Amino acid sequence: MRLAPARGDHHKTSLAKIRELTYAIQDAVNNNPDIVPTTLDMVLDGTTDRSVVDRYYEILNIGPANELPGVSSEVGIDATEIGNVVSAVEDVNAMLKERARADRRYVTVPYSVRFVKADNAYLSMQYGRDTCIIEVLSLSATFGVEETLRRSRTLLQQKYDGRPHWGQLLDMDAGTATKMYPKFELFKRTYKNMNVSGAFQSAMTKRLGLD
Repeated sequence: MRLAPARGDHHKTSLAKIRELTYAIQDAVNNNPDIVPTTLDMVLDGTTDRSVVDRYYEILNIGPANELPGVSSEVGIDATEIGNVVSAVEDVNAMLKERARADRRYVTVPYSVRFVKADNAYLSMQYGRDTCIIEVLSLSATFGVEETLRRSRTLLQQKYDGRPHWGQLLDMDAGTATKMYPKFELFKRTYKNMNVSGAFQSAMTKRLGLD
């Protein structure tokens, strides 16, 4: 089952071009958070196709909906044993349900699960292991979204040895990075050799102990 429209099917999301719709959606779910589950069910029902086979850049391109402002956290966990993935997904579901029950805080976009083969890039989420990537996301103005994303990151990193996406919200320092990435010290030495001029320095590289 694919949760993305097929080639040429982007008309289903054409209303997303109207930027004001984004604010209307955010206001509606923030003022009436209990409508979120039903709304997401309707969205998923409207974008499901059981027989889509296409190139990745067509499958992942959902058209104008890509323009909606959002925020997300993505964590990769070991997918060598499928039971590990099932357990992680069940725990994320339980966390989100508890967040909704206790605080009436919801994610306003369905979270995604995908699988990626292992690679040899030292600071890759999938370094040295086949990986399941779990991305929890929401419209950016959703009430409580940063705390919800923090909880998902903490759960997947601490219980499932997860590695966060470097380009999204994350909590990372030198100690954390060293534990997550077996080749972090080698990367650090390479970084220092390649960064003699300081061109790559930033607040993040200082936090990670690279400078």
